[in-house]
Amino acid sequence: YQVHVQSYGWMEWKQNGTAAGTSGKAKRLEAIRIRLTGEMANKFDVYYRVHAQSYGWLDWAKNGEGAGTQGKAKRLEAIKIQLTGADKDKYNVYYRVHAQSYGWLAWAANGAPAGTAGLSKRLEAIQIVIVKKGESFNHAIGNIQSARGEAYIASSTANANPVVAGENNVNVEYRTHVQSFGWQGWK
Repeated sequence: YQVHVQSYGWMEWKQNGTAAGTSGKAKRLEAIRIRLTGEMANKFDVYYRVHAQSYGWLDWAKNGEGAGTQGKAKRLEAIKIQLTGADKDKYNVYYRVHAQSYGWLAWAANGAPAGTAGLSKRLEAIQIVIVKKGESFNHAIGNIQSARGEAYIASSTANANPVVAGENNVNVEYRTHVQSFGWQGWK
């Protein structure tokens, strides 16, 4: 995976959980590319979409295409990543982000959102790993500990799913605690 960082441009490619982006420099991620290599590239495709400042959720990108913006000074706020193909059910894709003011969030997996909604917080870095189902991985890759138990943090006014009928008439809000991930964002 490769990220486009404010005032740096495209950074070098990272792999297997290595952090991509910056730490302690207050620089926003503006775009990302994710591709599979080796055996993985023959097993499935990787799809990803980002939530960009002022644009909301952008269309899905796949297999190394850029997702986000360049030259528009727009921050990424959240991301979803998923695998498709015949072997997709044999693997999990895990990812976590470093969000402005929150630090490293918990790991999300298989298309769940990671980042923030309705809070105007930039993503500053990301880690991604693909693991065979049933196998574990080092959740503190690179000695990085999650600062929060959630992978996705949304304000109470954020509209995480704009296609829900009656979204302006909220009667109940809920969140779940997921094994290995902790508390998820409010829905």
